[in-house]
Amino acid sequence: MSQAMYEPHDQHQLNSGARASAVARVKRRNTLWAVLTAVVGYGLFAVPMIVLVFLAMFNSASGPGLGGGHEGAGFFVFLCVAGILCMVASPALMALAFIFRKLGLWIAAICTAAPALVVAVMIYIKLPA
Repeated sequence: MSQAMYEPHDQHQLNSGARASAVARVKRRNTLWAVLTAVVGYGLFAVPMIVLVFLAMFNSASGPGLGGGHEGAGFFVFLCVAGILCMVASPALMALAFIFRKLGLWIAAICTAAPALVVAVMIYIKLPA
């Protein structure tokens, strides 16, 4: 026996409408936080991403004959690219975590945001004023 049998038809529609508006309010709030997180994250990581791109380009382009090549150059370029990818992925993953509230998204967002924040702080500290 269904629940609709015990309550009037109008009451059932009223309850479903109230639930739908509550879901819309929660979704709107989550979307606002997601957009703000993504905008602030990309704004925070813009300068460090540009610095890492130039560091990786100059380190990979300078060979042993140009005086800049060394044994760890390939690994340094790999670290620069990994830092850039973390900086690109972490604001998007954080926004998705705010919207969908899944544990896996939160873990992925934190695992990408932690190294990205460390690299960004190191670059902001070493940047000449």
